[in-house]
Amino acid sequence: MENTQAGVVEFLDYFCDERTKVDYALLINAPWGAGKTRFIGDYIKRHDDKNTRTDPLQPNTLFVSLFGLKTSGEVRDALFAAAHPYLSSGIAKFAGTLSSSLIDKYVGLKIDKDTFKAADIVKIDAKIIVFDDLERTAIPMGEALGLINSFIDADPSKGFKVIVIANEQAIKGEARAAYLDQKEKVIGRTLTVQADAATVFDEFASEMPTPAAKTAALSGREAALRVFQASGSPNFRSLRQALADFDRLVDKLDPRLAASPQALGKLLLFLVAVGVEMRRQGLSTEQVSGLDEHLNRFMLGPEEQPETYRVRTTIGAYADVDWRDPIVPTEVLADLIASGILDRNNADAHLSTHPLIVGPASSPSWRVMWDWRDLSPAEYHDVRNRVIEDLAAGAFKRPGEILHVAGLIIELALADDPLFPDVVTTFKRYVDEREAAGDLAPDIRQFEEPERDGFGSYGFRSISSEAFGEIWRYLRSATEYAQAEALRTAAGDFLASLNANEPVGDRLLRPVDLGGGCEGDAFLHNLDVGVFADAVLRRDKLDKSLLMALARRYTFAGTSGSLAPERDWVEALYAELRARATAAPAPLSTAWLQALAYYFEPVVDNFKRATVTG
Repeated sequence: MENTQAGVVEFLDYFCDERTKVDYALLINAPWGAGKTRFIGDYIKRHDDKNTRTDPLQPNTLFVSLFGLKTSGEVRDALFAAAHPYLSSGIAKFAGTLSSSLIDKYVGLKIDKDTFKAADIVKIDAKIIVFDDLERTAIPMGEALGLINSFIDADPSKGFKVIVIANEQAIKGEARAAYLDQKEKVIGRTLTVQADAATVFDEFASEMPTPAAKTAALSGREAALRVFQASGSPNFRSLRQALADFDRLVDKLDPRLAASPQALGKLLLFLVAVGVEMRRQGLSTEQVSGLDEHLNRFMLGPEEQPETYRVRTTIGAYADVDWRDPIVPTEVLADLIASGILDRNNADAHLSTHPLIVGPASSPSWRVMWDWRDLSPAEYHDVRNRVIEDLAAGAFKRPGEILHVAGLIIELALADDPLFPDVVTTFKRYVDEREAAGDLAPDIRQFEEPERDGFGSYGFRSISSEAFGEIWRYLRSATEYAQAEALRTAAGDFLASLNANEPVGDRLLRPVDLGGGCEGDAFLHNLDVGVFADAVLRRDKLDKSLLMALARRYTFAGTSGSLAPERDWVEALYAELRARATAAPAPLSTAWLQALAYYFEPVVDNFKRATVTG
């Protein structure tokens, strides 16, 4: 049970009072990141300020971390360093020895400078010793507790007041058994503490180097602290990292982000909540990246959809967080928290269409409509008209945009605002119009993982409805046709370059630009095999650079998946070139056949293996 802040301070005042005689150590127990070390550090500073020593080189309280210490000698060395910081300074270490005259002056001991060791110093005038990180010591637990006990004595002239800081739950295995066996002989009282969250938050915020981020953090402190406490097990390390990530995003991304207080507020709360959950493994990187999928999925129950149920249950604790709109794409934030890598291009592309960043008038109508729940009646009426006008004008050309609008209109109909009497018929007609106009973007990847459930870092609405599914399938069929047409056009452009003797090898090693921001892969199967063979054997010489580029095309991209449609074409080209090489005069015939086998055989074999495994 967590003690009240005032109660803990009152007991510490009693425990640390020189008039109080105790023959036990006080344990401060709390999980990692709860701020227990900070809490005790702040308390001791206030205590020591009120109980100043005549000798400033003799601190009243010694702090020693047991983290990684292996022997009692190392503990005594650490105590010496804490008790005599001047003699343990970097200058003294740089000199390589400690002056015996300095030790005599400041410690009061006559020693042999040739045999001196820090662990030999036993003169310590401090009154309180704080041992931190008990659970992280490398000293056997029984020995560590015995060592701590050796410093305790009810007589201040013989011993010290000892405070131990630990996370009891992190003491495992044999160490835990030894700890439980020895604890009652050493630990007399146990307090559970947490540093004051507001004070810690202000301290962390004061360290933020980006002015706009610091201002936003301090302005949003109350909401951020509510989110932080909502986790049930707040971790100050997670809070510090969340604020650091927030500062980095504000500093590195589109400067218009820093000028939007509302956007900054949403981003800050999302980072605090997700930072806590990801670092304690309440949410995984994949779950945060695919958050829209879990939010938009029709919920059947914990048995049918256990992962979605867990995600929704976890985020349900954070009422202040806008989980649908964290301002920056969830996949960018998940990667940033997990690895520290910031995908600025993705983030800035997303921000460039966000209404809170560029303003509603400069944001696509579907994007403004996506936040319809947050709009005023006037704003909603305006964007509603914009969507209808954009549909009439054929403004939505990318499949992702069309699916966003379709899902939103289906959702609005369920909210008693049907924009059209028959949504499916309306969108089938719209797709037909785009096909007829030839301006449907050939973006077939929109219908493949991981893009199939959203566009522009926003998940589709109404994705589980029958109407949406019917529109999705109809649009996919039209997009497949649009891509096939675009690839045929790309093949024609490639052929024109071949006939003009232009270098084309590098074009075989990258996706082909289909226009409208879309790319395609397989297009060579649209070329006549004989025409390509003519290019390989132009001027009766084997163009090995072209063959090498062709072989590398299938080495890099593979022979399954996107390039699979080219298999029959590759085999036909190989057969055509072999026939021409066989008809060539000796010794060129043999040389050409060997070269063709070198380039083609691995590709043909890979295609066959891909077919078998597929």
